[in-house]
Amino acid sequence: MSEVVDLWPDFTPEKVRSPKTILKEQADLLAQKTNNVLKADLTTYNPLKNLPLLIDKAQKSLDGPLAGQNGYIIGLTFDIIAPYLNNYKYHLFKVEYEALVFYPIRINETECINEPSFIQALQSILNRETTIKVINSLYSQSLEETENV
Repeated sequence: MSEVVDLWPDFTPEKVRSPKTILKEQADLLAQKTNNVLKADLTTYNPLKNLPLLIDKAQKSLDGPLAGQNGYIIGLTFDIIAPYLNNYKYHLFKVEYEALVFYPIRINETECINEPSFIQALQSILNRETTIKVINSLYSQSLEETENV
C-alpha cells in the first residue's frame, strides 16, 4: 500500500464577509433604528440577463465589471420598505460583483476595489441628505398610518 501524499499547502480557511452580509447588517440596523417601522429588502438579480443574446455567446471574452472570470455575476438591490404604506418600496442602490471574487464590486456607478472602499461608498449613500429625507418621510407617514389602525 502506498501512503497518501498531502499536496495541499498548509493553510487555514478564513471566513470573509461577503458584500451581501455587509448589506444585510445595514438592513437589520435600519429596522432597529426605526423600531421596525421601516425595513430594507435585499433582492438578488442577474445583471447579465438583460444584455443582448449575442453577448451570451461571447461572455467569456467580455471586458469590464460585468465580465467575471467564471462568468457568474451577482446583483443585489437594496430597497427601503414601508410596510404600513402598503409595502411602498424605495430603491436606494444596487451592487454587482463576481460570485467567486467579491472585489472589485460596483455600487451604483462607483467601482470599489476592496472592502474598505465598498464600506466608504456605502456609507456615503446611506448618509446622503436625500436618503435621510426619504427615511424621515416614510417613517413619519408610516407612524401616521399606525395611529389610524
